[in-house]
Amino acid sequence: TLFLDSIIGFWDVQKKQAADKCGQGVMHVGLSVTDVNNWYKEEQEQQTGFGQSKAEPPSLISADGIHPNAKCYSRWGSFLGNRIADELVGVEESNYQ
Repeated sequence: TLFLDSIIGFWDVQKKQAADKCGQGVMHVGLSVTDVNNWYKEEQEQQTGFGQSKAEPPSLISADGIHPNAKCYSRWGSFLGNRIADELVGVEESNYQ
């Protein structure tokens, strides 16, 4: 996974650089491993709140094992919306790190 993490990190840097070159009206919204882990924790808490066993890990990945499922797209959409709204009202990105 170290190799994969390196590739993903490189890809994220490229996306940020491309967004920065575009200037005003284009924004890079980073998504960290911590953000995704928090989504899984929240899903687990929701499942156990409805009487499901902790042995059933939540999934945010579709049946193909690669792409996000509807729950993940929902969380991602909320995440993006919140970040964009924060940018519009001037919240510093450092608040998220």
